[in-house]
Amino acid sequence: MKRLKDDNGEWVQAEDRIHFTYGIPPTFVTANVFEKDSTLFIECDQDVTPRVTKLRSLRSHVGSWYKEQVNNQWLISKWK
Repeated sequence: MKRLKDDNGEWVQAEDRIHFTYGIPPTFVTANVFEKDSTLFIECDQDVTPRVTKLRSLRSHVGSWYKEQVNNQWLISKWK
């Protein structure tokens, strides 16, 4: 099973959810992580382009991304 670390150092793998922002003003995006052919991909919940992309390349486009934590809902609400 493939894993990558987010910007907090948390391991992210298939079936996890991540979040990130992009643009000015920032647009909040959440995405599901899945594995295909031993590569991690994300599928975004919002209507963004591209909707599906490789997780490894995400950092070069949006900078930081984070694993969604159930016990850290304050972080998500802070960014909305």
